Amino acid sequence: MNGPRSVGSIYRRIARRRENGRPLTSRRLSLLATLDSLRRECLHFEAARRGGMSPPAVQPSLGLGQGARMRDNIKYFVQLLTQVFDIATPVVEIGALQAEDQESYADMRPFFRDGLYVGCDMRTGPGVDCQIDAHRLPFRDGSVGTVLLLDTLEHLQSPFTAVQEACRVLRRDGIVVLASVMNFPIHSYPSDYWRFTPAVFDYLLCGLDTRFVFSQGDAEFPHTVIGLGTPASSVSGAGEAFRAAVQEMQIRWSEMMHGGPLLPWHPCVVALAQRVAERRLPELERGRTIAQSFVCPGNNMSRIDVKMSNFERVNPCHVQFRLCREGEPQQEIAAYRLSALHVMDEAWTFIPTPVQAESAGRRYVLTLESPDGVPGQAVTAMASNATAYEEGQLFIDGEPVEGSLCFQVYCRSPHEAVSGAARAESPRGADVRASGPSADTAADRLTANDIAALVLRAEEQRWEQTRYLASVIGSGFDGIQAELKAAEARLESIQRQALEQSTEAAALVRAIRRNPLYRVWRRFFG
Repeated sequence: MNGPRSVGSIYRRIARRRENGRPLTSRRLSLLATLDSLRRECLHFEAARRGGMSPPAVQPSLGLGQGARMRDNIKYFVQLLTQVFDIATPVVEIGALQAEDQESYADMRPFFRDGLYVGCDMRTGPGVDCQIDAHRLPFRDGSVGTVLLLDTLEHLQSPFTAVQEACRVLRRDGIVVLASVMNFPIHSYPSDYWRFTPAVFDYLLCGLDTRFVFSQGDAEFPHTVIGLGTPASSVSGAGEAFRAAVQEMQIRWSEMMHGGPLLPWHPCVVALAQRVAERRLPELERGRTIAQSFVCPGNNMSRIDVKMSNFERVNPCHVQFRLCREGEPQQEIAAYRLSALHVMDEAWTFIPTPVQAESAGRRYVLTLESPDGVPGQAVTAMASNATAYEEGQLFIDGEPVEGSLCFQVYCRSPHEAVSGAARAESPRGADVRASGPSADTAADRLTANDIAALVLRAEEQRWEQTRYLASVIGSGFDGIQAELKAAEARLESIQRQALEQSTEAAALVRAIRRNPLYRVWRRFFG
């Protein structure tokens, strides 16, 4: 008990210390994260020792407490954002109300010391400078430099309207940052309406010329989705600077790994799926390899998912994934290194690869190994008992075995490969590296004439839409004019009838007054 108690006391003392209003330094924040991980690990092992069970894997703290609490991975993402980007001001945080006992930890202001920072929320409280409705922001068009929506969208009745408002008030060189949850408990604060996939974030940011979307956790069921976007065009200088900053974030995040690696999202389809997972393969100890050969059914192969297992324990080692063409083991297409601490039990692990434009019909071999795995502290992959994938072979230590690896191959569609929307590629210098033959996409081979034709076609479509709208408006005016003429004719008819009726009444009155009986009646009764 001394371990958890001492680490926990240090953690609480630093976490609640405000130093007379001064913000926590990045060094103290890093120490907070380390102490938090150590505290959770000690508690896990203590509980496991008392219960006679193997200690579970230590997952990153995701802030599962009461209310909308600031999560570790989101806080460190914002911290890294301020270190990499040239932040435009003013900064507006929507959903800035700080949960109880997080008044210091959930404060983002220490990361934005230069320039104006405005915390907004629908309710008043700690961290809130302005009480507003996120669906109707009170700011002028193009007046805000940076907009933060951190774990806020799931609590809004209309997140689509809120993001449209954020994009409306954003400056041309500004940045909008979205973060929300998918695999996460209900946390009403005050209400919890939505869960988001990466595709939804891409749709929410489609009004921005340059955007990137990431996820964290299980490749098929992530716990976190993050989006970045800017109105700056991807081919402009500002757009290129934005893209370079995002790639630098990916490189630095690979060293931090709070909540797991940042998995770049692209629209793609499952080209090959072997989802039967009936057994765990032998542990990936040092010197052991697991390999699966396969034939890619389509072009533009860009990603492979493998179902892994951590044996429900902590494994302080690494997993190395290598992809090469069958018969060419020396020519790696991609290599990806992952900390085994982020491998969850019987969950999908994302393996990014450079886009293979001409991958249809080609045979590949995916190899898994662990350079520092030891017995009892290693992970493995899931597989079927019998051969479920007939076109490939499963190997362990180079020898064919019965069964098939549980894996999926993803391919991008051709129109997405040449899409003008900016998307995240594997960062330069990160743990993903490409080698061997060139893996250029179709977008890299577009000529100037092709680009000019695409632009001309887009202009023609816009003119067609304009002409259609003009015809609709014109037909609407014609209808209104016809209705006005009919109403005018009806009014004239009513006026004529009223005049005729009044004329007849006047003639009748005159005839009565000329009658002798009328004079007699007036003499005696008038």
